Amino acid sequence: MFSKRAKNMFAQISKDFTQPVPTYIYVQDEHGQYRNARKMAGRCSYGITETPHFIIICVSHSSCHIQKTVHGGKVTFWVNIVVVKLPRSKQGSIFRDPF
Repeated sequence: MFSKRAKNMFAQISKDFTQPVPTYIYVQDEHGQYRNARKMAGRCSYGITETPHFIIICVSHSSCHIQKTVHGGKVTFWVNIVVVKLPRSKQGSIFRDPF
């Protein structure tokens, strides 16, 4: 299950190993380029919670952004969070957050 535009963005990953699981999480910058979330980790606050049936990855809505300095001022861009499933699976989920 994936949440769209909640206070915090999250993905629930089933512990049922018969289902494909996400292998990568990407963030999309203000230019539309996708970057591995590990490289962006300093820009976003992630939380991981575990229940008996799910692993829940949570991204703080207010923390996941990129700041750029433009003409002496700062502009903040909010990023999209993308959870990509295994390569043989054609499904993926996108968390949208407006720029």
